[in-house]
Amino acid sequence: MNKQTIITATLLICVLLSISSKAISKDNAGVPTISVTKLDLTYKTLISYEIRNNSNQDIWICDSIAQGFNFEAFLDEDGQTLVIRKRLDVPTSIMWAMRPIGKYVRLVPGKKQTESLLISVPVYPINVYTSKKYSYSVAKATRMSIEIGYYVGNLPKMYLDMLQVHENPTDDRSKIQNMRLGAAAGFNRMNESLRRRDDEVRIQYTYQEFKGEKVLATTISDLNILYKETWTEPRYTPPDLTTCNRLEIQYEPSNS
Repeated sequence: MNKQTIITATLLICVLLSISSKAISKDNAGVPTISVTKLDLTYKTLISYEIRNNSNQDIWICDSIAQGFNFEAFLDEDGQTLVIRKRLDVPTSIMWAMRPIGKYVRLVPGKKQTESLLISVPVYPINVYTSKKYSYSVAKATRMSIEIGYYVGNLPKMYLDMLQVHENPTDDRSKIQNMRLGAAAGFNRMNESLRRRDDEVRIQYTYQEFKGEKVLATTISDLNILYKETWTEPRYTPPDLTTCNRLEIQYEPSNS
């Protein structure tokens, strides 16, 4: 399956000296791998990478992490690595009115999938899970790391099984979990519009309640990437109510 993901930012690459690709595994034999296959250093920088399923099971590769967001792009804490991240098993303190819904596509054993990133300069942060406070700053990243999440096995069944564990109408904790994660009926509605339900699935972000996502990663080194952060206001972080046993709400009349 060929596809092109356009990153609406800017990237300037001066020299590429080395490309190192790896699956997060000590031995790549029998496991999925990712490798960079093309680097075009013309006006528009095109980076293509290939994912191979060397295992004997289906894998489900993250295609997008939320509606309107295929990926995240941000500068790592080391101040030198631009991270392109596509996966759901990420911790966050953000509380959404509607949690992100990710999409995963199936890759059968022995097959490969090629994807491309079209990047231009300067790169601005694209954040979904991070709630870091940004101020105006300019940096030069020397590396780019691509992280792609995937699940092994029958992802739709695994996710549905996780939902059904919490569907106990007589258990109060189950009711709370069911509200957070969504019922099995909601999962079915979420996937009704998919044309190829055998090869695609949408799952909702679960604050790491749903386990098992693995990560493929590849790093491109010896770059010169102009990166800018321009947010001046922090994203909202909810108060810690873990020790709270009572909540009072006061209403005041409006001035109008």
